[in-house]
Amino acid sequence: QDLKFVKHMRYKDEQETRIVFTDKEMETSFPQYGIDLSIIEKITLSPWLSPPLVDSMKKLLRGIDGCNNLKVYKSTLTDYKDWKNLAGL
Repeated sequence: QDLKFVKHMRYKDEQETRIVFTDKEMETSFPQYGIDLSIIEKITLSPWLSPPLVDSMKKLLRGIDGCNNLKVYKSTLTDYKDWKNLAGL
């Protein structure tokens, strides 16, 4: 309960996939993955994404072929009072 950065128990049954990619020697700055877009139920944007960029990011993602109705949300993790107190904000 005191670990604010660990997934809360009420979310333990979420079947999510997170993709993190790093490669300092890769020639392209935009790696490509063969993912069937029909399996994506929603995208949650980082809570640290600058507020003025949220709508642009949603529009960009929904502009991808087959993603016009994609559910895209910004995480509200950092909006919670307990989190702000812990982070000294």
